[in-house]
Amino acid sequence: MRLWLMLLLSILAFGCSKEGKPCLDDKNCGGGLSCEPVTKVCQSICGKSADCGKGLDCDMVEGVCFSERLRRQIQESRRCLRSEGCKVHGVCTAVRGSCRVTTVHDCQQSFGCKVHGRCALLQGRFGLFCGAATDEHCRPTEECKKQGKCTPVNGYCEVMKDEGCLQSEECKEKGLCTAVKQSHGGYKCEATSDEHCRQTERCKEYGKCTASYGYCLATKDEDCRQSKACKEEGSCAVTGLGYRPTDSRCSPTKQKHCRESELCKKKGKCTRRKAGYCSARKIKDCRQSEECKKKGECRLGDGFCY
Repeated sequence: MRLWLMLLLSILAFGCSKEGKPCLDDKNCGGGLSCEPVTKVCQSICGKSADCGKGLDCDMVEGVCFSERLRRQIQESRRCLRSEGCKVHGVCTAVRGSCRVTTVHDCQQSFGCKVHGRCALLQGRFGLFCGAATDEHCRPTEECKKQGKCTPVNGYCEVMKDEGCLQSEECKEKGLCTAVKQSHGGYKCEATSDEHCRQTERCKEYGKCTASYGYCLATKDEDCRQSKACKEEGSCAVTGLGYRPTDSRCSPTKQKHCRESELCKKKGKCTRRKAGYCSARKIKDCRQSEECKKKGECRLGDGFCY
């Protein structure tokens, strides 16, 4: 009877022990135990390794038993959680010595989710990865708003539909409003309509009003003459329509383009240069300028008045 009583007491004592349980400090552990500082679990107080159980060593500095394997796992996990890969790609979990994606939560907290819509946990050729799975993942991203990349394709937000291009900032700013299939695969937002180009600020500002080669380009003197750049800078005629049409732009091609510009009236830049801009080349132009009268900038420098 006494033997059974002793056995029962020992079982109860073991069952009440907090050894191996999580802790914040020694107060959470109880008699004969201490909170191991690396793994944050209750372990026996020790003076030598023989004082510790199977698979444990004694930390002679801290005076507490510890598991080398558990310590290594904790340190690897912390390294992954603090890594750039965790912040950007959601690779926050230590798995056999490397950082991997294992939870959708890590994907949702990553930079890749906020910026690129890669918020879902997907299975790829080489394992799990964070990627875009639905239009809802892509639509809030800057890539969708700016470039029309609003449809998930193999885990990435890509251009696939005219709808994405039409709502994009590049449609409004550059006339890139149509999803066009590319020879190397995939789609890209391009300018295919003069109507789209004429609605852009680039048409009004720089005379880039014609859809050509997938862009809105300056191809007509009339568009240059109606542009803001003609009035302000003398850029009133098309130049650069040669080997690379995409290099075309509105520039001053005659002296009168510069003389009739705001640059001439305000800053004395009334002479056309061969490089395609208006420059101050005569002292009289500086003296007749508005900035001479208002700011005293009446002397001629190297292409400017001061």
